[in-house]
Amino acid sequence: MPFVIVLLYWTIVVILLWAFTVQVVLRIIRRYVHFPMPAFFNRLIDNPLRRRIQSPRKIIDWMGLSPNTVILEIGAGPGTFTIEAARRIENERRVVALDVQPAMISVLVKKLEKEKMTNVESIIGSALSLPFLDDSFDGSFMITVLGELPDKSEALLEVRRVLRGEGELAIGELLFDPDYPRKKTILWLCKDAGFELISEYGRFLHYLLVFRKPA
Repeated sequence: MPFVIVLLYWTIVVILLWAFTVQVVLRIIRRYVHFPMPAFFNRLIDNPLRRRIQSPRKIIDWMGLSPNTVILEIGAGPGTFTIEAARRIENERRVVALDVQPAMISVLVKKLEKEKMTNVESIIGSALSLPFLDDSFDGSFMITVLGELPDKSEALLEVRRVLRGEGELAIGELLFDPDYPRKKTILWLCKDAGFELISEYGRFLHYLLVFRKPA
């Protein structure tokens, strides 16, 4: 076997082993220590490979957003899904993008300015104590966010509080995220918070669950 092929083979093996080891270590750490993804990882969060696997357009399609709604995104990060959601909402309405990190909001604001998006309101705030009145939103979504939160149940109760009527909550997860929760974990948490499942999408690599707040 030519030396170049052998070298390439072992290079791939080493890279895969390294990636696997990093994933295992990160998952162990994140199981006991919960914190938001640092803002300097924004390019890692929003990259072409991630967009190909967990396409923002497909995710927002699955949500079935109505153009005449007010939507809350929790953990907006660098805006991977914010901008696509804003394109579906008419200008007189809005998407409220919330993130706990000022640095991440700064990245998002610059992207919004570049895209000339005028119907997005960026807010710094915690998912555990949402800075909004009861019944403020028609819907909400969080993508690869719930696993990062130290008190998932409290966050879900806060979302339920700010949703009006039979508002919907969409939760999406990606397998490569160190905080990736199993689908049945999300189902249990949301049921316990008083939500009912209305649809589910995706399979092994990523999934999206859509819940409704009962009237």
